[in-house]
Parts: sequence; structure tokens; C-alpha cells
Amino acid sequence: MTTEQRIVEVAKRAATATAKIRERVKDITIPNMATLGEFGERWLNSIQVDFYTLVDNSDDEVGRGNYADWTPAEIKELYKVLYGEDMDA
Repeated sequence: MTTEQRIVEVAKRAATATAKIRERVKDITIPNMATLGEFGERWLNSIQVDFYTLVDNSDDEVGRGNYADWTPAEIKELYKVLYGEDMDA
């Protein structure tokens, strides 16, 4: 799958997500993927495991403080939007 295809898929899933998730995807995820071009897909895959850490501790350093006020449910929802599947946690 290309980065462009992944962006389209993520945007479609984000359209039905909560406002917090939609905003994060629109303002952070999609622009980062677009800027990275062909490496956008790799970047998204490289951070996938970080969400498991953040569910346990939203203020963990892997999130660089960006998720400190997020609940586990919100992190799981973002994961589902980004990866198209539920977390195994």
C-alpha cells in the first residue's frame, strides 16, 4: 500500500471518529504522512507499538507528552483509525 492510499483509508475512518481523533488525524497524522512521502507508511508502522505503551501510561516518553491527557479508550480509538483494527490489548 502506498502512503497516499493509507492517507485515504485513515481519513475515511477518521470521518466517523470522535472530534478529538478527527482533529489529531487532520492536524498531525495526515500532514506528517504527506510530508514524509514514500516514508509515511514506514513512519506510521514504526509508531504502531508505541500505542500499546501509551494505553498503559499516556504520559510515557514515547508519546512525547502529546497524549498525557488521553484516556486508554481514546488511544485505542486512534489506533483503530490509523491501523484499521482493534488493539490486541
